[in-house]
Parts: sequence; structure tokens; C-alpha cells
Amino acid sequence: MAETKLLRYGDYIYIHSTGDNTKTYLCARSILEEAVFFLECPFIEENSVHYENQSELVFAIYPKLSYQAYKNYMKRKANEDSYKVELLKKRLRVETEHNEKIISQMMGTPITFGSEIQLYHVYSKTFVRATREKNSLNNDLYNLRLTRKGGSGVYFKITPFYSFKKEGEKLTVSDKFYLENTK
Repeated sequence: MAETKLLRYGDYIYIHSTGDNTKTYLCARSILEEAVFFLECPFIEENSVHYENQSELVFAIYPKLSYQAYKNYMKRKANEDSYKVELLKKRLRVETEHNEKIISQMMGTPITFGSEIQLYHVYSKTFVRATREKNSLNNDLYNLRLTRKGGSGVYFKITPFYSFKKEGEKLTVSDKFYLENTK
């Protein structure tokens, strides 16, 4: 029996639709364009992606990071006293260091159903975030965008596609799942 490869934090992945057309991949171009969309690639063969701009399809899985100090720093007022600004900067540095530590500790750790993750678009060096805009093709879905900013919109819970898979079970690279924004 062949060993099943587990999905781990830090893995580079392609995300494809589990719908009628499994040759439809999640794609993004740049932070300037911001859009995240599904791209139909009918010429893709099984286990092989042939697309001219293949880097647009590559995402990395990151653990859930903290952004509270960043949000507080961004909310500061222009006329804020210098002591408070320095305190906010210090908290931001500590939060950044803490996030870097979480990333280094979690890289290579298997991901389980129920985990909250962040999707990092490798080519643009940005995260995927859910917006509050309804999708024009399906009113039950929301649009996705790229962002450099953190916040609750960048957190996605991995929910099993099949009911026999349970939270806490380790994911394999071939498992089907939903990404559910937790904001």
C-alpha cells in the first residue's frame, strides 16, 4: 500500500474546484490587480499543470497569525502623542516577531480538518482575504482578493468535504475540503 502524503504548513499547493470542472484552479496575478479567481485550464493533464504563468496558481498554507497590534497601529491618529505611537510600534514589532516564530515552529507540521489557516499567494507575496462582496455568479459565495494587511478576512477554516472525515483528522494532499472564512 502506497504511503499517503500529508498536507503540511508551508506546502506549496494548487487549489482546484471539486465541482463539475476539476480543471479549474484558484489563480491570482498581483497585488495591483487584487482579484482572486478560478481559471479554467482545460489542457491540464492529471498530476501535471501546464499553464504559461504557472506561478499565478501557487499558494502556500500558513498557520493563523495575529494582527491585533497591526490593526491598532493602523488606527492611530495623525496627532497621536509620540509616547503612544512608540508603544504601538513596539507592540507591532513584538507581534511580528511572534508571528515569525509561529511560522517557523509550524512549518512542516501536518494540517488537520478544523484548522484555521491563511493562504499565501507565493508570486505576489500576499495573503488571500474574503471580502463582503457577494459573488455575481453565486449569491452564497463571497469574492476573494489579495492583501498585504492582516485581519479576520484572511482566516479560513478547513472543513471536510465528506461527512465521514472528522475535525482533528490529518489532511492528505488528495483530500477534498471546503475553505470557510471565519470572520
